[in-house]
Amino acid sequence: MLTPCQRKCKVVSGVCTGCSRTLDEIKGWRDMPNDDRMKLMKELKWRGATHACPNCSGPAICAMEEGKSGSLCWCMSEMPGENAMTKYDTCLCKSCLTGEESV
Repeated sequence: MLTPCQRKCKVVSGVCTGCSRTLDEIKGWRDMPNDDRMKLMKELKWRGATHACPNCSGPAICAMEEGKSGSLCWCMSEMPGENAMTKYDTCLCKSCLTGEESV
């Protein structure tokens, strides 16, 4: 069965930090119609996103936009070269920045 589960489950304030589903969504997943599952999977990609990627318009996450330290951003260790983001005002999503398909 298709699932957004990342097997990194930790519930904070009623939401799994691994897949971003609420406890009710997790409990109801098995009995949810497939169309509803697919709709929720698309919605989950945007939960936690801080902005839309300026390149592909997909969900992107920036720790600095959340008011956290830049050292917490995944892109600080993934940058594919100097000046990779200079033509944009905001961060690219991981897929656009690294050229890898997101899971």
